[in-house]
This record gives sequence, structure tokens and C-alpha cells, in this order.
Amino acid sequence: MNKLVKAATAGFDEKQDCLVTVEPIAAGIEVELTSKVKRQYGKHIEELIVNTVKEAGYDGVKVIADDKAAWDYAIKARVLGALERGSEPKPAVTHDETRPVEVKNLPLSEAAKARISRSMMFVPGNTPKMINSADIHGADSLMFDIEDSIPVTEKDTARLMTAEALKSMTFRSETVVRINHPTQTPYGYDDLDVIVPAKPNLIRIPKTEDVSEVEIVARKIEEVEKANGWEEGTINIIVAIESVKGLYNVREICHGPRVVGIALGAEDYRADLRTGKSKPAVELTFARQSILLAAREAGIRCVDTVFSDVKDPDGFVEEVQYIKALGFDGKSCIHPSQIKLAHKVFTPDEKEIAHSVKVLNSYADALKNNKGVIAVDGKMIDGPIVVRAQRIVDKARAAGIKVEVDEGAEINVK
Repeated sequence: MNKLVKAATAGFDEKQDCLVTVEPIAAGIEVELTSKVKRQYGKHIEELIVNTVKEAGYDGVKVIADDKAAWDYAIKARVLGALERGSEPKPAVTHDETRPVEVKNLPLSEAAKARISRSMMFVPGNTPKMINSADIHGADSLMFDIEDSIPVTEKDTARLMTAEALKSMTFRSETVVRINHPTQTPYGYDDLDVIVPAKPNLIRIPKTEDVSEVEIVARKIEEVEKANGWEEGTINIIVAIESVKGLYNVREICHGPRVVGIALGAEDYRADLRTGKSKPAVELTFARQSILLAAREAGIRCVDTVFSDVKDPDGFVEEVQYIKALGFDGKSCIHPSQIKLAHKVFTPDEKEIAHSVKVLNSYADALKNNKGVIAVDGKMIDGPIVVRAQRIVDKARAAGIKVEVDEGAEINVK
């Protein structure tokens, strides 16, 4: 049985959140609830709080909850956070980073390969209001952030909030959690203990500098998958390059276990490079090209950094067009308004699709009839153009567009 040793509080006095205070009492579980929806849902909320305290293994607790129309997962997370803060500190666990980490380097699943990442939207992991509405904007990936957007004092509750959201909600978008770094910070291992069992699609490792960091995270994922009887490869990893050291090791990092994607974190990289932010972002040219080459060699996704000025949609589109021309798969987004703009650039249009279908059909016809020369719309067609056409068709289908090609006309491409 766990013991509450002092009063503690978690949560904020904000819409869709719940401010929870716990106090030790002699025995039993008492609930004092304030809520505008108490008449309709008071009994349910009180039962939820009591059950949460019991399931966490506590007795002798009074819970004072000021509910602002919070969803169940948020109330549960706040109660758990307050209980954790009011308990005796857990003994520090020593992690031996020098011992070898043996993990399987699994081949990427077809489902992982088929994912598109035209947009990856950042969602603060300790803000229920933003979590609740995150999935309605249609981002390909939602990245719940419990790292840089969370102050040190709220790291503990952010991981609980994100984990409870993942456990209770069904997201159409791919789910990604950016944890704190496992070896560069004191929070990363605790993040893994709480987040991995919540079963996100991806764990994002920030400031990745060496493949050994990937192996640490992969080992934890492997342990949890085995413990829960999940299929191997249920949870994968996306790495972020944010330093000069990381950039130098990028090729090995991209081949790390469970790595399905890589992203650029520009602000930390600029700071490490000792440079500022230029309008054409010339300081990012080498980094962008380097991570892109490493991603393509490893056969994984490549996502660009954020565009921080949400009031400059034209600038955002211009940058997305630029990184698409370089070969990137998608863009990180910090506001819902950027999602549709990114999708418009990265999704093949009708003209591109129609031309690609014509190329594939003509290529297949030429092979069938032993034609030595292939031309479409007066232009010669060779192997690389056929590969590009297939990729455009694949991207269109991944974006939900129905594309029909003649039977036997398609090819397999990486």
C-alpha cells in the first residue's frame, strides 16, 4: 500500500483541466468536488477519483478537485500527479550506460513504411484543451511534447497527462511522443517508463547524437512489447538531429533499431553552430541535405524543422516548397493553420497524378510489346522517370486519393 505523506497539488485552473489537491487523512478516501457539471456528472467524477486512488494503491487520502469540465483522462492524470507529488520520493535508479545494449534491429513493417508525414503537429503534453482538439485538424502525425515545451516543474505531470490521453482516446493521426533525452536529462528514463506502456506509434528522441541513445530507447520498447504480448515493431522511433555531433553521426543513427524517421531541430542546431537565423536559412543547408541523404540511404522518412512565424503563411508555404524540392517528406507544424498548407504542397495534384498514371501505363505497354523507345506527351521516358511516377501514385494513395493504373503497370520502389 502506498502512503501519502504530505499535501500536494497538480493541474491548473483552466478550461478542460482539473486542479487537484490531495491531503493525508487517517483512513479511507474522501472527495470534495467543485464543478459546474456536478449536477449532471458529479457522481461519475467522484467515482472516477476514488477508483483512481484505489488503483494507485493508496488509502487515507482526501481529494479536493476543482473541475473545469475536464475529460476523464485529464482528471485521472491530475489525481495521479498529485498523489505522486505527495508521496515519499522514489529511490533513485542507477542506469549503467556503459554496458552493451543488445536489441533487435527489426526490418521496418509495411505499415511503418506506408505512413506519410506531410505534417507533424506539436501538441503540448500537459495541456488538456490542446490534446482534446488535436486530432480534428487532420495532421498526419501528432507529436505530444513532454520535452522543451514543458517547464521542469511540470515534467512529472506532463508524462502522466500524455500517457492517460493515449490510453483513453483513439487518434486517427499517427501518435508521437517527444520524450526528454534519456541520458542528457534526469527525466528521460521516467518518461519511457510511463509513455511506452501507453502505446504511441512513435517515440521521438530529441537531440540525438549517437546510435547508443537509440539503442537505450529501443531496448525499453522491446521489453514493454514482450511484457504485454504486443507484436514486434508495434512502437518505433523517430530521431531528431539538433547538434553538430548528431549531424556527424547521422548515418549510423538512421540505421539504429526501430528508427523509421528523422527530423531536424533547427533552433538547437543553430545555437550549437553559433549562428543566427537568416531569411533563406542558409545556415541549415548542410544539415538539411545531410539528414536527407542519410534518411534516403536508410530508407526512412525525413521531416523538416518548424516555421515559427504563424502569421506568415506565405513564408511557410515558400519554405515547404523549398524543402519538398530538396526531397523532404514533410514539415513540422506548430499551429493547425499550417497543416493544410503543408498538405497542399506535399500532396500530388491532379495534373501530376494523371501524368504519372500515363507514364506507368506507357512503360508497361512498352515492355509488353518489346518497344525500345518510350515517349509520353512527346518526351522520352526512362527508368528514373518511371520510378518517380510510381512514387507520386503511392503518395497520392497514401493521402487518400483513389488512383487507378492499368493491371500490371505498377512497379515496386523503396
